[in-house]
Amino acid sequence: GDVPCAVTIVNSSKNLVEMKMHWGGDWPGETVYNADECWSLRKGNYHFFKDAFSSQTCPHMKENHENTLCIPLIAHGQTIGVFHILIGDKGSLSFKILF
Repeated sequence: GDVPCAVTIVNSSKNLVEMKMHWGGDWPGETVYNADECWSLRKGNYHFFKDAFSSQTCPHMKENHENTLCIPLIAHGQTIGVFHILIGDKGSLSFKILF
């Protein structure tokens, strides 16, 4: 679709995260960033800037942090990357997360 998304992968040293693919338009965030710059990696759970529980920003998203949902990718108990979704202007894309 036309919703910008990206997949980033954590390097073997677990300190850097690098974008491996993106689609749905230009990706406005960093293509390489420190793992501690992403709240979803720090929390081990999804992170959305404007949810009911948090307003922490992710520096890797620059000025677009208000509209980004980051979901950690976990395999065999290890976090291997992050799936990022740029929700759009003022949350124009409607979604619901059930956990």
